[in-house]
Amino acid sequence: MSHPSAPPSSGMETRLASATELSMATERALAHVVRTGIDTRVVSERAKSIAAAVSQLSASHAAIGEHVGQVRDDSREAQSLAGDSASGIDHAVKATGEALDGMQAVTNMLDTLHTVVAQVGRMAVNISDIAKKTNMLALNATIEAARAGEAGKGFAVVANEVKGLANQTGQATVQIQEQLASLREGMEGITETITTAGGRLDTCNVAIGRSQGEIAAMLERLTHMAEAIANIDSALAEEGTVIVTIADDTGDIAGRAAKNAAAVEEISQVLGDIERRIEAEMAACADAPIAARPLYAAKVAHIGLRKTLATALAGKSRPDLRTFPTDHSCNLGKWYFNEASEAMRRVPAYAQLAEPHHKAHELSRLVLESMNKGNVEQAYALFEQVEQVSEEIVVLLDQLIEAQRAEALRA
Repeated sequence: MSHPSAPPSSGMETRLASATELSMATERALAHVVRTGIDTRVVSERAKSIAAAVSQLSASHAAIGEHVGQVRDDSREAQSLAGDSASGIDHAVKATGEALDGMQAVTNMLDTLHTVVAQVGRMAVNISDIAKKTNMLALNATIEAARAGEAGKGFAVVANEVKGLANQTGQATVQIQEQLASLREGMEGITETITTAGGRLDTCNVAIGRSQGEIAAMLERLTHMAEAIANIDSALAEEGTVIVTIADDTGDIAGRAAKNAAAVEEISQVLGDIERRIEAEMAACADAPIAARPLYAAKVAHIGLRKTLATALAGKSRPDLRTFPTDHSCNLGKWYFNEASEAMRRVPAYAQLAEPHHKAHELSRLVLESMNKGNVEQAYALFEQVEQVSEEIVVLLDQLIEAQRAEALRA
């Protein structure tokens, strides 16, 4: 950006003014190069950070893949075990049903046996009654045989035999009834045991049914899990492809950043050559009688301040803050506070120059302090403020140069 001013009063001043403008243009170009260099370094550093992050992501991705594979295998094994458990429970349900059916059959047989035992009991009672009656008849026959005397002896023998048979029959019926009672007691115990076992089997059957439902639900969840794992596998495969692409792109960015850094360095060297030629041109005007020379010199020195900051930001120099000029010790400050004529001090631009000039030096020191602390981004932001203030200073210096020329013409 150039700032128009009144035509120079001589050919040498024209050369000096042109050299000054070229120096300013070179400084601005160098500032842009510095920005590009900083951006290139930032891109390169971020590319390295991204590459490191991608490397870690790739390792994490591989670890996740291994874990997912393990989970997939465990899920399949769990599905197999659940399937075996479901099959076992089906067999258990079938066996329990068969056991219940068998118990029911035994219960039915016991019911039948109870009926038969009851019938046998009734028959034993009838036989006992018959035996008692037979015993009474035998007793009566014995009495009648005794009355008959000698003629009834044979009949008495038969009566005694019948009586003995009746007694044996009575004893047998008693034994039968006792055995039937024991049999009934045993059957009742068996029935009670079967009833208890049946109740337990019913409870077991209910529990098995509940387990069957839970295993079915678990199998369904495992199936959903297997589907989810398959989806994760697919997503991991896609992510793996993306990670490889990111890694390739990051490598390409790093390569381009390196090329840009080389180009920035080459441009900086070219600008340095141009600046040396400009300095030679200014040196050629050193002995010419130019009234505004101190202002041109101040303008060049001020441009030099910006160049110092730019080269520091580019990492090519490290200015010492202890010797860094202030707004009083720089060339512009010396002219402003010591050498300016009374006529120049009355120019409005002179009074307006103090604040931006002081601010430019303060901001410049902050730029260098930020650089020393390693805070490049803050230093760069402060440098942009220096540039803004510097443009204000250049405008005011051009106004002062124009006023100096006018004063020289009047003289």
